[in-house]
Amino acid sequence: IRSTPLLNNYIDPYPEDVLLYLDSFKKKHPFTFFANMVDRFKDLKVLLIGETIIDQYDYVEAMDISSKGGIMANRHLSSECFVGGILACANHMATFCSTVDVVSALGTKNSHEDFIRRSLAENVKPWFLTREGLDTLVKQRQVETNYFTKQSETYHGDESCLQEAEEERLLARLIGVIDDYDLVFVVDYGHGLMTPRTIDFISNKFH
Repeated sequence: IRSTPLLNNYIDPYPEDVLLYLDSFKKKHPFTFFANMVDRFKDLKVLLIGETIIDQYDYVEAMDISSKGGIMANRHLSSECFVGGILACANHMATFCSTVDVVSALGTKNSHEDFIRRSLAENVKPWFLTREGLDTLVKQRQVETNYFTKQSETYHGDESCLQEAEEERLLARLIGVIDDYDLVFVVDYGHGLMTPRTIDFISNKFH
């Protein structure tokens, strides 16, 4: 008998006072209460600001210690890529809201723009600041398939902060459109897009 189904079905992870609260909450707020609330989200115009990241997963099978290098050797099985960073947030938001716009940045070298645009939901409309001579950030992870554990992570791309001219273009875009939205979400992954001036502008706008 496997223990996981038994634990999930017969042992509650919450203390008794939490269970009592959840029970009273469910009685006060039926499912239709939340369904109606979610339905109202679809009329919101949403803007998301943050870095574009491509998540690449290389699935490997452990072999043995390499005779030459003294390190673990893996056999590559397959790879797959997903849009990550702010674009993953946008795709999730698009399931609730009909208008989802994105302000982000791509490198001109290895931009992956075709893949990115194909991977976005139909109602996600991106605006990309182009960064000359840089790569769009790819986070490559090795995942061992027996236990699906991450073994390593390699970043491909330049994480330098925006140059002054790039920052001016970004701010000009935000100044021109930010008042058009009902909600604005900022997700800063720390890869150079969100400069102090940009952060100050957005913070002061909604202070």
